[in-house]
Amino acid sequence: MSSVVDSTCEIREAQLALQRDGEELEHVEFTINSLYAEIEVIPKGNCLLQEKRHAVQSRIFTNSARISPVRSLPTEILQRIFKVCLPDDRYVTPDIRSVPLLLCQICRRWREVAEASSELWSSIAVYDLSDKGSYTAMVTRWLVASHHRPLAVSLSCRDAIIFHEFPLAPVLRWWSHTQHFITFVYTATISGLLD
Repeated sequence: MSSVVDSTCEIREAQLALQRDGEELEHVEFTINSLYAEIEVIPKGNCLLQEKRHAVQSRIFTNSARISPVRSLPTEILQRIFKVCLPDDRYVTPDIRSVPLLLCQICRRWREVAEASSELWSSIAVYDLSDKGSYTAMVTRWLVASHHRPLAVSLSCRDAIIFHEFPLAPVLRWWSHTQHFITFVYTATISGLLD
């Protein structure tokens, strides 16, 4: 009889353990599902916080720029600083990432000061007239910014094909609104003509 009692007790303990473990498993499953729900919300919350951070950083940048001492520099000082930024080359090659075209992208005041500074636009080296895109746009902007100031131009055709496609007369017509050259240097590589 004792073995029957032991067996009944063991069954009862197992049933209680199963009930307890089942409840614990439900609690663990509930916690896991809650965490998954939170994990799904995190990217959305992160995106919102990233946008908020970007907006705050933008406002900080704008307001810092508004109180920057550079804004109070006299125009003459800015012009001297801009002139020192020019490359040492006799003829400056137009590039949107360098002076003076770069200065025109900083802010309205810098653009106005740069465009009013004749030294920045006094020389230009042109290498590729076959490009009808951004390079031609940069050269055109340069010529417009030079207005009627003295201008030194170096035009180089490195390729005989370009030389034939763009003879000197059309180039001069293209620059007809800049009738104020101090110097005009035209060089062409003719090695391709001998082949």
